[in-house]
Amino acid sequence: MDPTTVESLPDNREYAIKRKNILRQCPLTFDGAFGLTKEKHSLQLCPVDNTVRRSLVGHFIKKHKIKKSYAHRVCQAVQHNQDPKTKKLFKENEDVIEREHHVSCPFNSNMIHLIGLCPAQSRNVPCQLKSIRSLSLVLHLVKRHNLSTQAAREVAENYREKLSRMISSNDNDNLSH
Repeated sequence: MDPTTVESLPDNREYAIKRKNILRQCPLTFDGAFGLTKEKHSLQLCPVDNTVRRSLVGHFIKKHKIKKSYAHRVCQAVQHNQDPKTKKLFKENEDVIEREHHVSCPFNSNMIHLIGLCPAQSRNVPCQLKSIRSLSLVLHLVKRHNLSTQAAREVAENYREKLSRMISSNDNDNLSH
């Protein structure tokens, strides 16, 4: 990396507070922005015509699945008006994407049809939570939706199985084209 990378940008507490609230359009609209690529970093891109201003750190973490420390690095570059086309902030082998698996809640309005059931004692349906750590799904179902531990395990197992089948059938469809 060249000497003018983000490492040379200020990183004091006052600056850290300011960068959390940066409201701008997402610069990650093309492959290679700030050195991030789909192939090397599994980067998910925003649409080019996206004009929504948003809090960038949260957006980078939630939408692009960028690890928090790397999201702050990109945010610093944006705040300092670095050009995402020419400024390389990341090496090709840097692991910048959070790889922990997240799923939608099975009681989310987009997913409830997949499991085909909704226990009568459940509450907070449809679920407003967009994404849950896969490992926390049973706990989420117990705490948020008032299921017994056994019922939550059964729902989670059924849901994961159906998701897996759905993903593998989509992969097979893509292979046949």
